[in-house]
Amino acid sequence: MPFWKPAPSPVPPVAPVSPSPEGEASAVDALRRVHDAFGQWLQAYAHHVFDMPGHPATESGATLKGWHRHLMVGSAPPGGDDAPAAPIEERDWAGALQAFRAHRRREHDHVLSAIGELRDALWATVETVHRTATLEHSADTETAVQLARARDAITRVGAEPQLTHEVLDAVARIEAIARARQQATREQYGALARTLDVVGQQLEEARRESTTDALTGLGNRKLFDVVVGRARQLAGLGRTPVALVLIDADGLKGINDGFGHPAGDAALVGLARALVRTFMRQGDTLCRIGGDEFAVVLPNTDRDTAVRLAGRFGATLGEWRHPDARVTTVLEASCGVAVLRDEETTDDWVARADAALYAAKRDPLRRVVAAD
Repeated sequence: MPFWKPAPSPVPPVAPVSPSPEGEASAVDALRRVHDAFGQWLQAYAHHVFDMPGHPATESGATLKGWHRHLMVGSAPPGGDDAPAAPIEERDWAGALQAFRAHRRREHDHVLSAIGELRDALWATVETVHRTATLEHSADTETAVQLARARDAITRVGAEPQLTHEVLDAVARIEAIARARQQATREQYGALARTLDVVGQQLEEARRESTTDALTGLGNRKLFDVVVGRARQLAGLGRTPVALVLIDADGLKGINDGFGHPAGDAALVGLARALVRTFMRQGDTLCRIGGDEFAVVLPNTDRDTAVRLAGRFGATLGEWRHPDARVTTVLEASCGVAVLRDEETTDDWVARADAALYAAKRDPLRRVVAAD
């Protein structure tokens, strides 16, 4: 008996469904609302343009408003010949988009350039004021020395008691005036330092991308070099302590050798996350300054607080586990802490923190060592 199967029953074709008049009206109404909203957005944007080199606001605004009229009512686009109003589907939407992109690109470049110039001007001001404060401090010190010599000389001369008393009283008044001026200057510099600190943090956000370590998301060596120098200047103005913590990862070599560099990279990311969980203030700056070397700059932080935070970081890192279960090597870190001294150079400050770090690495029982 031959094998066969019945032919399938023919399926009648499905007639296309025509949209109802109500559906067409609803779609057209929705498109009209989108069109009107887009027009209002473009008009508002054109109203708030600003001057840029080679592109005054009046010129840029007129161009954008010309594109607005073209897209909304079909008039000729900017630079085009007058013609009857074009229907919406024939308007130059691609040209308008290209013109808007070019305008936004100019705005972007102008804002970045302006921020960079403002940042440079700000820190030039900081450096100038810092030098002025240093010179005033030296002058005040010399004045105090000379007044002390004058008082000593007058006391030993043996002149008329009344004259000696009057001269010593004048010296005391000069000293009081000098102290009052020093206090007023110190307060002014402190207020300036606080203001510059806030503005500086805002400006640093604008340049964060160029100074970020790609692997960990922390700052890179470039950011560290800038921040550590500026922290010294701000500390000199505000007379507030600033601490530096240098950190070296222990055990990373074993992870790299045993499981490869991807496993080592994961360990570095884990260490960076432990840093972020420990040093959480907005003003704290966290950087990766070498392969397995990190640094933290802590403004308004004394020695004891910096040591305590470094110890807390070690405990946080101790709780971290490598995402690869095969990696059993313990990742630890050694920390060197140094608080900036008066009149100390940046290089000397970093060198003291580095010496404390190596002292910590030589003594496994002391993970944190503070410089004297």
